[in-house]
Amino acid sequence: MSKFKEQLDSLLNLSQDICNALDEDNIVLATEFDRERQAVIEFLLSNPEIKSEFNKDVVNESINLNKKAISIAVKKRDVVASELSDLISTNKAIKHYSDNKG
Repeated sequence: MSKFKEQLDSLLNLSQDICNALDEDNIVLATEFDRERQAVIEFLLSNPEIKSEFNKDVVNESINLNKKAISIAVKKRDVVASELSDLISTNKAIKHYSDNKG
């Protein structure tokens, strides 16, 4: 598996890890996962030669959906669990699409 694909998978997984940590009110762990997520996003956006292996729109949409999932998790008291679950499912669908494109 390429480094880029590993990082894309990591981005999708970190979103769920952050949501889980916030659900358990573990802000310290959520913050640690968020730092890792930021590093992954920087890697994905800073390597255009690798990024060309995958559809650029898929990568950008994946990043945007992860940001939305984190934003919703932070405001989780105002959001029903099914909405967060839908975002995570969408992230998984994008991952599946990326896997099939590569």
